[in-house]
Amino acid sequence: MSRIAGEIDEKVINETHDTVMEELALVKGELALAREQPHTLQKVTDELQQHY
Repeated sequence: MSRIAGEIDEKVINETHDTVMEELALVKGELALAREQPHTLQKVTDELQQHY
């Protein structure tokens, strides 16, 4: 019985790990976009200032 419980616990732990790693990858992607945003906005602002 304890072997089955251990297997179930291991499965849950692995699924949780996979889910956390997927979420971490998404957060890292969002962070990269957020870091690029000020640079992109500055470029747009500079272009607008040149034309007006």
